[in-house]
Amino acid sequence: MSGFGIGNLTQALAQHTRQIAQDNWQVGSGATTTVLPVVLRNPSGTAVNVAGRAGQDLVGATAEFVSGANIGSSRAITAAANDGTLTLDTELNTAPASGDLFVVIKGNVTATASENISQVGGTTQTGADWTMLFQGVSNAVGTPGSAAPANATQMGGTDGTDLRVLVTDSTGVAKTMGAYSEAKAGAASPVNSVQVSNFPTSFSGILASGTAIAADGELATSFTVPANGTVVLSVTLASGAVSSVLQVSRNASASTPFWANLNNGTTLTAGNEFDANIPVASGDVVNLRLVTATTLGWAEFFFVFQQ
Repeated sequence: MSGFGIGNLTQALAQHTRQIAQDNWQVGSGATTTVLPVVLRNPSGTAVNVAGRAGQDLVGATAEFVSGANIGSSRAITAAANDGTLTLDTELNTAPASGDLFVVIKGNVTATASENISQVGGTTQTGADWTMLFQGVSNAVGTPGSAAPANATQMGGTDGTDLRVLVTDSTGVAKTMGAYSEAKAGAASPVNSVQVSNFPTSFSGILASGTAIAADGELATSFTVPANGTVVLSVTLASGAVSSVLQVSRNASASTPFWANLNNGTTLTAGNEFDANIPVASGDVVNLRLVTATTLGWAEFFFVFQQ
């Protein structure tokens, strides 16, 4: 601990608050008790001439010695000349020797006038280096009630084609998300709902529980598959209903659709449930039916996109 002193503390504070001028200042030759010709030592310990850099808001700061005969002594700086000379407010006990070190403590950091920054790390700067072009971002957002701007945010397929403005109405007018509604399950879409182009409606017209079904009776309106995926289904027959076989067609809109028995033709009996996941391809027209006239317990099926 004997080696720890004011210099260590002030350097630690300098790193923490940045209120202390960087690194140690070193006294040059010819110092008196009130006038200090100085150089500035950078972090690597190399002395850097401070001449011409006196306008660093040093007036009013405190010079505190961390080595030499004046160690621990501090004086206020009253003048900082461009030749690298600092003037102190009162005399030191002893004129500092060449090579003595001190730190400069600034009580408050103030800016008396704005200045342009021409370089950072030796690299010449331009206005574009320090500003973000928000004007382009603002233009791309667009104004509700007006046509979507040409540079509006867009989305599209992985091949980059068929780009669409994210939120517009049917006339191409840009809209804001906050003003629009979400539909409740089982209810019609509200007039001001937000929609996504080509998002499929799933099966419609599914028969209600307890519906009497004729032989080869279809269970819903045929559904055109919008993309590769899976039809998930669950079907039961009502208690006491006649047993039947469940069939699926992937070309239900054809003049002579092809129907295939599900579950290898296993008979579905009253009170039992049949569940299945049926892989389908984009463009398939899907429907389900029961071969024998019977009574439906329930039917639930929907389309899931391929992940």
